[in-house]
Amino acid sequence: MPVLEVADVHKTYTLGKTEIHALKGVSFAVSPGDFLSIVGPSGCGKTTLLNIIGAIDQPTLGEVRIDGEPLSGLSDNDEADMRLARMGFIFQAFNLIPVLNILENVEFPLILAGVKPRERRERARELIEAVDLTDYGTHKPDELSGGQRQRVAIARALVNDPELVIADEPTANLDSETGGMILALMQRLNVEQRVSFIFSTHDPDIMRYAKRIVRLKDGLVAGVDEQEPAATADGAEPGGPASGVGKPGSPGGRP
Repeated sequence: MPVLEVADVHKTYTLGKTEIHALKGVSFAVSPGDFLSIVGPSGCGKTTLLNIIGAIDQPTLGEVRIDGEPLSGLSDNDEADMRLARMGFIFQAFNLIPVLNILENVEFPLILAGVKPRERRERARELIEAVDLTDYGTHKPDELSGGQRQRVAIARALVNDPELVIADEPTANLDSETGGMILALMQRLNVEQRVSFIFSTHDPDIMRYAKRIVRLKDGLVAGVDEQEPAATADGAEPGGPASGVGKPGSPGGRP
C-alpha cells in the first residue's frame, strides 16, 4: 500500500472577485522508502501541494490519503495527532526554537508526544549522531551555520519515526555545496531510516538526488520521471544496504 496517495487534488483561492486555481487536479502516489522530488517554477503550486499533503491546508476538491486513510475525515485534533505521529517536516527557514539547545530542539516533538524523558533524550542523541552533530548538542541554533541548522531540522523531523518526511525547498537558503550535502544526508537517511521523503525544489542540481520526479506546471502534473539517483556523499549506493542508525527495533537499527 502506498504511504501517500494524492487523488485529483484541486485548490482554489479567492482574492476579492478573483479565483486563483493553484492546483487543477494533481494525482500521484508515494511508496514506502520512496525519495521523490516535486519540481517546477515558482508559482506552480509546489508549496500549496505540500501544505495539503501535510494536512496544514485542505483541498478544494480531491483527496489525500495516508496509508489508505483519507485526511478529509479527520478533525483538527486528529490532524495534529497524525502529523505528530506519522509525519516529519523540514522547513527552508529551519524553524528551530532559539532559546533551546540542539538536543532540546530535536527532542521537542517527543515532548509533545508524551515520551518519557530518558527515552526521548536517547532518541534525540541517536539522531544528532546520525546527522554528524554529536559535538553540538549543547549549542544554540544561532551558534551554528545554516547547513548545521538544517541538519538539526532533519534530525527533528525524524525523531518521531515518521512514515513520511515533507521538505519544502530544504536547500533554498543554503549555498550549492551545502545544499548538495544536505540532500546527500537526506538520501542516506532515507536508506538507513527507511522513511519516505518528498521534497520540493526548482534546482536541477538538487533534482538529481531523487528516485522519482513529479513535474508541476500551472497547477497540473506535467510528467513523472524515474531516474537513477546520484550517489550519496559517502559513495553508498542509493537504495542499497546501509549501516548506521536505523529505527529502534528495525533491522540494522539500534535497539
